[in-house]
Amino acid sequence: MGRRHRPRRLPLLSTHEVIKVLQKVCYCFSNRRGSELVLIPTCASMEGRAYLPIIVPERKEILRSTLETILDRAYISREEFFNLLYN
Repeated sequence: MGRRHRPRRLPLLSTHEVIKVLQKVCYCFSNRRGSELVLIPTCASMEGRAYLPIIVPERKEILRSTLETILDRAYISREEFFNLLYN
């Protein structure tokens, strides 16, 4: 009876930390709408998928559910996110 593998829980991160990770996977700042920042995909290697602009709220701590939505829109898995965040 082995223990079931639980996926790591997403941390509470600031807007700045989330943007740093997104910039590592070819997103760049486009514009600001009130308290939200818009990032758009820029790399040619991102062809083949419908990459959408990502809207990141400007907050001290981004909610885990919001971070999950951001990762889904950027096609980033949790494992890849943790590697980008801590490396």
